[in-house]
Amino acid sequence: MLKICHARPINSSRMIQNLQNLLRSLEERRRALRMPLLIVARRSSVSLRTVYRALRDFDGSVSAASVYAIAGALVAEIALRTRGSADEVLKEQVRKKAWKIARMTQATAAMEGQAVSLMEQRRLANELARRLQAVGSPAQIWE
Repeated sequence: MLKICHARPINSSRMIQNLQNLLRSLEERRRALRMPLLIVARRSSVSLRTVYRALRDFDGSVSAASVYAIAGALVAEIALRTRGSADEVLKEQVRKKAWKIARMTQATAAMEGQAVSLMEQRRLANELARRLQAVGSPAQIWE
């Protein structure tokens, strides 16, 4: 099974690099199977030109449907592997959001000459995290 995993949102150059790595893995699989490109094209119902672009040029503009079809022709799967449970990821996001709000509050208070200590910031962030988790909307948490 071939796997791609992402821990956080990625920029487009990293996404293209990951896709190219996946295409290289598929090309390695093709070579290990000693399957000609023409046979991959026939088995996947993808044009020979597209198979060539994917497996030889590692062209990141090949559609996801074509990549999945090529993988199927090579008796391979493309799977998503997550890192951490949804609950763990959600708790981490709530914590990040709470710290962001606490820092913004601290900055505003500092401009008014009412800055608080780091310990008070932590207390505020923990309280905000509890509130966000209890009653926060998903949009508030992920924005």
